Amino acid sequence: MHLSDFAIEGDVRERIDTDQVNGIGGAMSDSTIDGLHIRHTKVGMWFDGPMANLRITNNIIVDQIADAINFHTGVSGSRVSNNFIRNTGDDALAMWSEKSANTGNTIDHNTVQTPVLANGIAVYGGTDNTISGNLVADPIRRAARSRSAPASAQNPSRGGWTSPATPPYGPARTS
Repeated sequence: MHLSDFAIEGDVRERIDTDQVNGIGGAMSDSTIDGLHIRHTKVGMWFDGPMANLRITNNIIVDQIADAINFHTGVSGSRVSNNFIRNTGDDALAMWSEKSANTGNTIDHNTVQTPVLANGIAVYGGTDNTISGNLVADPIRRAARSRSAPASAQNPSRGGWTSPATPPYGPARTS
């Protein structure tokens, strides 16, 4: 299966773990997911193994009640790369080997901002998994502790803070 270039706009307002209100889910061996924009679901993407060879690239996943992406039980040889994730209520990126090990997976070159409750990237068991080249940041909590900011981050006309003109909506896409 190959999913690309569409949006999923949910309306999940509370976390009920038994409800299947995830953006994408199931077991998707030999599949690709590229260029999606997922907002306001319980979990952006939840995968139950056994399964292998899934590629998740260039997605934007924001404002989730729980995880953004979770490899659960027996996912192998899969990759999560070049995704932008912000404001997750639980782990942003997770590999959870609850019943059988997740093996040989790679999580690389993703940007994670502001995980609310749990971890930016979490690995719960498994073997031969690689986590590399990711950026995990919590700019909200960091800014709250900051006593000053560079002049470019201040708005002197209003005496307050301003955001950059171009928000970080995710990784650059290449054809």
